[in-house]
Amino acid sequence: MGDPRYESIVDWSREGRALLVEQRGDEIRALLWLAFGSFCERRALEPFGFRGEDPLDEAVEWSVARFTTGALDPERCTRTFRIFTEVRFWLAQKVGAMAYRRIMWTRAEVQHNDPPEPPRESNDGPARSEGALDEMRTRLATTLQRLAARTCADLVGYWLGGTRRLRLAWFGWTATVELENVSASKKQRSFHVHDAMFRYQCLHQGLIPDADGSASTMAVRESMFRPCENRPPYRRPDEEVAPLLPAARITGPRSVGKLRRAGLAAILGQLFAFFDRDVKDEQETLERVFLRTSLSATTIHALDLERRDDLLLRVKSLPPADSLVPEEP
Repeated sequence: MGDPRYESIVDWSREGRALLVEQRGDEIRALLWLAFGSFCERRALEPFGFRGEDPLDEAVEWSVARFTTGALDPERCTRTFRIFTEVRFWLAQKVGAMAYRRIMWTRAEVQHNDPPEPPRESNDGPARSEGALDEMRTRLATTLQRLAARTCADLVGYWLGGTRRLRLAWFGWTATVELENVSASKKQRSFHVHDAMFRYQCLHQGLIPDADGSASTMAVRESMFRPCENRPPYRRPDEEVAPLLPAARITGPRSVGKLRRAGLAAILGQLFAFFDRDVKDEQETLERVFLRTSLSATTIHALDLERRDDLLLRVKSLPPADSLVPEEP
């Protein structure tokens, strides 16, 4: 039986939740503000990723947005307005249940001589076991070393920036590096971030052979996966790459760009196909979420493939990252 003090929420479709926020957003925000305000009297919100000028308002607005558009399962939620008073629910939505427990444990303020419950491994579903997270952490670090060895320092920095939120949620891993070239426009920096995340996934999924391959694959490898100067466009010049490719396919530097774009399109197709396979275990679920956060329409533009409407349509049809795993409790 629901709490009689709180009105029931009947329509849990995205459209229904959006309408509820439109009609009663002020009331919803007031409940959230009071709940998070009480939480902030005892603990900080910054460890959960709210680091703006006003973390409290940021947490409230994030929760409203999550309620409006998130893939929430009403069977696993409080189905009344009481949900807007449940800070634990929204923080677990933000960083994941395991990370929530870890943060609360490591930053706990012991009260009444009763220590808080330490984090423990959960069997609630994919992406929640500490063992799977440890293995994923190791795999990510290994691939990051390969990205550094096969590209340049700034791309490592852009990758760290682009994956910061997910790394923080999963591991509390906040590592960053100083970029040498910071004069690019906001749009260009966004392109570099998505380029870096794409290249990382190519290495992470083993899609770049160390030798041989088709002419288009070779063009991608020799252009984008060899050490290069640490400045845009963060790849070897086409003039250097042309002599390394099959002579029959090369008529000049422009041929390199054409082959590279063909190879990039083919690799994107391989990455998209990852979402068509059945997930076997927690590790594959983590990999799928991580890959999804690395692909967007901006990726297509960053790779100079914006004329490929088929690729733009395909990336836009990928499932949202938060729909790829069961909802956190």
